[in-house]
Amino acid sequence: MPSHGRPPPTIFKSPGALSKTLSAEDALVRQTTAEYLEQAFGWESVYACNNEDFGLDGLSGRKSYREAVLTRTPRTKIEELNPGLPITAYEESLAVFDLLKRPDLTPGGIRRIKGVAVDLLETLKAEKLRIKHWRDKKSTRDAVRLTIRDYLRSGGTGLPETYSEAEVRDRTEAVFVHVFRACPTVPSPYYAGMAS
Repeated sequence: MPSHGRPPPTIFKSPGALSKTLSAEDALVRQTTAEYLEQAFGWESVYACNNEDFGLDGLSGRKSYREAVLTRTPRTKIEELNPGLPITAYEESLAVFDLLKRPDLTPGGIRRIKGVAVDLLETLKAEKLRIKHWRDKKSTRDAVRLTIRDYLRSGGTGLPETYSEAEVRDRTEAVFVHVFRACPTVPSPYYAGMAS
């Protein structure tokens, strides 16, 4: 069969040769990406495939491979940015942070979401969640939902502009459901139980 001036395709005779070639390409992509992330954002990259130890003191702080969201670093940063808060405030903020974040956020976007999580909770606790039996009345529930939505939409305090209106709506509902379940009163009995 004529090759029309193109070199013939490479044919690997053994599966090991293909595996070694793909591994070398994979390593090159990983290394290039790690170097870029270090230079651009100051990130440290660690390759831990098949070599990860689990637990809070492990490399990633996760309990198993099934735990895809790494919470140790965001929690550390929330504590660093808000020193002196009770431990329950960190847990509550981390829960809201997880509801608000997106996988494509820049480091600046992540910092902003962390601040939004802390400030939104403080706003809700100072105002709406202090109302006795706030969950029992539709008007009070609606006021809490509206406070969350307005806070998340606000250009100065809310989510980054890259969030679509649908994303703001979805995250408003997710935060409302979380607050409804976890904060029937202030302080939250759910998080107070975690502190003891």
